[in-house]
Amino acid sequence: MANLAAVSFNYEHITGAVTGLAITSGSCTLHSIVVNTAATTVTVYDGPVASAKVVAVIGTGVGTFLYDLTLVNGLFVTTTGASADLTVTGTF
Repeated sequence: MANLAAVSFNYEHITGAVTGLAITSGSCTLHSIVVNTAATTVTVYDGPVASAKVVAVIGTGVGTFLYDLTLVNGLFVTTTGASADLTVTGTF
């Protein structure tokens, strides 16, 4: 694993229910997802569309979820919950 202390991460702040957000296409690293509000469900895909391979489904809890995964095909996120508020970090 790379020395994460030396890595500069990008972020994408997402609010509200999002039927689909292509954060990037192509190889990237998913570092973490920070869920800031309850009643938020997040689905993460390895690819630029929702038909790609599911990487994770985060339920309705608030918290920081660390992944440090290399995604080959891109990063796509969907959310449910009108008051959804989350931050995705990684190299993208």
